[in-house]
Amino acid sequence: MSRRAFAVDAMYGGVARKLRMLGFDSTYDPDADDDAILRDAGAGGRVLITADGDLLRRARKAGVVAVRPEGADQAEQILHIADALGLGMPRADGGKSRCAACNGVLRGEDSAGVRRCSSCGKAYWHGSHLDNLQRSLEKACGGRRRPAGARS
Repeated sequence: MSRRAFAVDAMYGGVARKLRMLGFDSTYDPDADDDAILRDAGAGGRVLITADGDLLRRARKAGVVAVRPEGADQAEQILHIADALGLGMPRADGGKSRCAACNGVLRGEDSAGVRRCSSCGKAYWHGSHLDNLQRSLEKACGGRRRPAGARS
């Protein structure tokens, strides 16, 4: 899945955290108003993730790429985003993950395999959370790898 950056509105906090785990630069502020989210997306060249119809229309009018995730759960919603943007199958690769809490870049592993967020200092190590995320993505797409550009 190629690298894209996202601006995620308050309705998709869980999706934002999972996008970060997948290595995507994903801004998310549950207290931000629509104008601030739209500015963030436009100024940063980010794809706007929202279910707000008015915000979608405003984004598209401003030339900002916007996606309304569809799906019964977060894995399906992430796959829908990937499909809509022609990004291919997301892979949970801990080496590319960002801080799920603040979106900071994770610094290299220490001798115990721990990586730290360069912004908030939170510690991360490869654990079942990445494996579970990958399994949920594979289950959501029926265990098949989706080609880039595939539509659901």
